[in-house]
Amino acid sequence: MKQISILPVLLVFSNITAQVCYNPAYNVNVGTTPKAITASDFNEDGVSDLAVANFGSNSISLLKGLPGGNFNYDTSFSTGSAPHHLIVADFNNDGHKDIVTANNSSSNISVFAGNGHGRFGAPTNYMVGSAPTALVTADLNGDGFLDIGVAVSGIDSIVILKGQGNGAFSKFKALYAASCFGLCTADFNGDAWPDLACCNCSAGSMSVLLATGNGNFSSAIVYPIGSYYYYNPLTLIATDLNQDHIYDIVTADQGTASVFLGTGGGAFGTVTHYTAGTAATTVVSDDFNGDGQTDIATANFGADITILLGTGNGSLNAPLHFAAGNGPRGLVNGDFNADGSPDLATANNNSNDVSVLLSCAAAGIAAHTNSTCLILYDGKNTISVGEDEGGNLSIFSATGQLAYDQKIDKEKSFDISSLSPGIYIAVLSNSSAGQKKKFVKN
Repeated sequence: MKQISILPVLLVFSNITAQVCYNPAYNVNVGTTPKAITASDFNEDGVSDLAVANFGSNSISLLKGLPGGNFNYDTSFSTGSAPHHLIVADFNNDGHKDIVTANNSSSNISVFAGNGHGRFGAPTNYMVGSAPTALVTADLNGDGFLDIGVAVSGIDSIVILKGQGNGAFSKFKALYAASCFGLCTADFNGDAWPDLACCNCSAGSMSVLLATGNGNFSSAIVYPIGSYYYYNPLTLIATDLNQDHIYDIVTADQGTASVFLGTGGGAFGTVTHYTAGTAATTVVSDDFNGDGQTDIATANFGADITILLGTGNGSLNAPLHFAAGNGPRGLVNGDFNADGSPDLATANNNSNDVSVLLSCAAAGIAAHTNSTCLILYDGKNTISVGEDEGGNLSIFSATGQLAYDQKIDKEKSFDISSLSPGIYIAVLSNSSAGQKKKFVKN
């Protein structure tokens, strides 16, 4: 059904400039001082779940995903001391998702084997060195098994743990990377070997380590971001902002998003800074407005999320702000309600909860607002709008046919009981918002 609703609506509204719309965040309590969050289907029911690393309570919280983008607290289990980051993959090749945490205060990582029912075995711990802060996984040595890279800020290193294919790991080597705090992996030079990049938190720079094969890497190539007093990079991602099929790198720098466009051969151009949000800490990328361009979003410790829409040539537009919980630290994107549009969730360091922001844009098209949605559907027979007089409410079916059309005067709630069950797009026109909302009438 989701596939049917996307293309016809795109044709009907192809003349409307795509923007971004998110419903107000709802919050779910987790452990103390959550630092990181990731999404995966841990219980294999076809719905995304969330896992949260709780720095203060030394634990992982699992939030079970429900249809429609809802999450309920499910369970929690102990990790090492002060988990700072976590990743998900099938490390033992049993077809189920496993979890690994980087434990900042116990100088180790914890590996938890999943059973496919949303439950995990006792952790196996591996010492890596003082203050591990970030994790990546890839087959770094070409043996067919997933390995783990760990940013270990206390020893200025990236530690490589070689995977055995059965969920076990052995320490392979340590690579020098000064003040490495955040970490990402991608094939930056197109040689089919995964390379590494890290953001150097206390140095105001980003480093790239190119793979030379069989788990070996060149010395770090350092790219300046700016003075440490102004640019303090904490996380980074590899993405393609200018559609040249060469990876670019974006860092979150405590207030800015810094972009390094890839130039080929594993090299990067000089940095370009974009204002993000107060104390931007984590960055992700997706097409948040459905225009086919890569955008970025940052979690900002100053209590919100910002989305910077991409232009397709590598530049970014001014930030759009969306409220979240208190002290967003971790950020993850995914289609939590299976409507074809990317949703967001933050791990909130200060309020000890997760904020979930569901997109209110239809799959493949999006609304004209950077604030909360003006169209509310009660799940039954009523649509309410927050609209000044003189606007128009139009509702289109999944096949693009006009099913309802009403001028907005003093009445702000509309009876849609005459509509048959199905997928619809409600559109506010002739207004400053110009907003749309996809909904399913029962």
